[in-house]
Amino acid sequence: MSEKLDITAKQIGDALIDMSDVLKAKMEKWSDVPMRPNSLKDTECVGFINKETDEPGLNLVVDIQAPANTNEATLRIWGINSEVDADKNERFNNIQLDFDMEYTAARAIAQKGKTVTRDDIRAALRQSSTQLSHVVVGNQSGFDKATQQPLGERYDLMGDDELNQDESATGAAGNALNVVLPILKNSATV
Repeated sequence: MSEKLDITAKQIGDALIDMSDVLKAKMEKWSDVPMRPNSLKDTECVGFINKETDEPGLNLVVDIQAPANTNEATLRIWGINSEVDADKNERFNNIQLDFDMEYTAARAIAQKGKTVTRDDIRAALRQSSTQLSHVVVGNQSGFDKATQQPLGERYDLMGDDELNQDESATGAAGNALNVVLPILKNSATV
């Protein structure tokens, strides 16, 4: 694991948690959503997601998934914004951070159900045992409709092999995180 990328990802994750707090009027708890991911129960997936809307804009997910029938837990912090450019190509500015976290601690937070707070999730993120397991970052990424050629820049690093790559790969992903975060902040409307 690139320690520098892990530190950067946690700082970016902290900022996205702050954004979800600023935009809390547009967000709801997973326990208020009728259809949860993978049919997880209230005490297996806790956190915050944008309310359903037809309006374009920033979508945020800040949650912890800790299914009772496994020994694995994931802390997810995602910020995704899409736009259509002048050539009618959909372009994405997105940050998707997944962290492996200690299962017992995750289950304790998940047991809070509806009473979970952003501070609970932030505290879990800041634990030294919480480690980056997957990062996706896109800076104006997408595909050209006519040529199907990739547009913008996109990094998708997962697992020890990819997250332990040389500094050029992990450094580029870390730099892209720092470029895309202000773009997401600018796309956020209260």
